Amino acid sequence: YGRKGNPHRRYFTVEPCWTGTEFTVVLLWHDIWNSAAHGHVALNELQKIDVTTDAKKFQRHLTDGGQILGRKGQLHDAGLCFTLHFASRTLDLLAFRKSDFDLWVPRFRAVIEANRNTDPTSFVVLC
Repeated sequence: YGRKGNPHRRYFTVEPCWTGTEFTVVLLWHDIWNSAAHGHVALNELQKIDVTTDAKKFQRHLTDGGQILGRKGQLHDAGLCFTLHFASRTLDLLAFRKSDFDLWVPRFRAVIEANRNTDPTSFVVLC
């Protein structure tokens, strides 16, 4: 979900990245019509995940029936909303399918746990 206006449909990848001094693992998001990354954030900055529609961005699109109104008027299951809290920003995300939600959320939780228990310069593989 964007800072302004309607939600933006993106796809995500997790990739290693050389910062110039070290390797880190980043979460990249891409426009669906363009393979170039639209933005990224380092996974070692991931601090917390909230599975909720409490974020203002979700509240703007929440219907009385408890669903999320999409960009083109389609309705989505609000139970698939989650917010990732990084040191530098937050990302409010909605999985389109329960299978995507069930894939990503536990892995993000594993990253958070690893970030709490390991050297911040190390990384976790999500697969």
